[in-house]
Amino acid sequence: MPKTAKLRKPPNQERIDLVETADEAKQHRHHFTLYPKFWTDFNDPTVLKWHVVPFDEAQRTNIPQVQGVYAFIVKPAASASLQPSYLLYIGETTGQTLRERFNQYVRGIANLEERPKLITTLPKYEGFVYFHFAEVPPGGPTPVDIENNLLSGFVPPLNTKFSGIVSKVVSAFT
Repeated sequence: MPKTAKLRKPPNQERIDLVETADEAKQHRHHFTLYPKFWTDFNDPTVLKWHVVPFDEAQRTNIPQVQGVYAFIVKPAASASLQPSYLLYIGETTGQTLRERFNQYVRGIANLEERPKLITTLPKYEGFVYFHFAEVPPGGPTPVDIENNLLSGFVPPLNTKFSGIVSKVVSAFT
């Protein structure tokens, strides 16, 4: 019985593979601001009940038809014991419901028309994106107030509008 010849990569193939992998990986690079001072200064007087669903069109009916705040978070499922997550975006739903906003994002993914920075990023993490949401009861802080407060503590990489000192700090290095 003849010996099977080992398949060898052509010369420079490893280098080509590395270049292609590095180029692909660049598409997944995000600039995160992890600033402990923002966390310790963060004051969240609003108690919200947060819910989470996978970001999937099938989840539409699980999103309530009320105003609120929401966040997109990527959670890799690479390890059962280590569960990192990455906050990408925080938003609010003034003038519409959480379900309407969720539907806009689902449609945006298909059409790539609305909110291009977020809409072009979410598909890169399909199966790992989660939609966190909380109803904002009437009579208290508005969804805009709560969004601004959350942005001041967390500075998600896909948000672009910040207020106060956070805006000045972010614009100083971006």
